[in-house]
Amino acid sequence: RHIAVTAKKKKAGYRTGQKITVGFRASRDCYLTLLNIGTSGKLTVLFPNSMHPENFIQANREYHIPDAGDDFEYELQGPPGVEKLKAIVTLKKVTLLESNFAADGSVFRTVDPVAGARDIGVIQKKVAGVPPTEWAEDACEFSVS
Repeated sequence: RHIAVTAKKKKAGYRTGQKITVGFRASRDCYLTLLNIGTSGKLTVLFPNSMHPENFIQANREYHIPDAGDDFEYELQGPPGVEKLKAIVTLKKVTLLESNFAADGSVFRTVDPVAGARDIGVIQKKVAGVPPTEWAEDACEFSVS
């Protein structure tokens, strides 16, 4: 596997309003797009983001959202359900989604479920054009009550 994605927690389970840290690491230098599909169905691009607009990550380095120097917290929103984190990496720079990070002043780009489904379709088409040996994906799911 080229990448591992985890949601760091100190106790079992998550609840709406809880602040979490998302960690990720890749075994090779690569370009990462990290998505969150929330319990509401909204798609949020966690990485790259307005504070880290370049999506290049170094091999075997642990990254966190938020990182120690970041000026924000990542808080789980409702409703209760299952959240999914999906990481897609490519060895060469491929822009999987256009970014409008600062359009509303937020750190992350979030879109409603209909636009999110369209964006996932765009990603799938772009990844289909990359040789299978030059990209990888990973995901994790967790419950929010």
